[in-house]
Amino acid sequence: MIVAVKAAIAEADPLVMAVDIPSGIDPDDGRVPDPDAVLRAHMTITFIGMKAGLLLDPAKSFAGKVWLEPIGAMQGLLRVTPAMQLP
Repeated sequence: MIVAVKAAIAEADPLVMAVDIPSGIDPDDGRVPDPDAVLRAHMTITFIGMKAGLLLDPAKSFAGKVWLEPIGAMQGLLRVTPAMQLP
């Protein structure tokens, strides 16, 4: 499906926004099993907490600028130590 979308918009060069995380990338370790099946975003709006995969190669090159939106998450949840932290 993404391959068909990429072909259809190739000449239009539209602004692409990903919601939560671009489809096809691993949110935990940033793996991109099939780069041809990922639509590269100019910006990703992610929710509640930052996904490590958005900050790790090779996935970060597909996410574009990343914006974290807490969307009213309970403050206690926002203070939870993540299972994985980047150095």
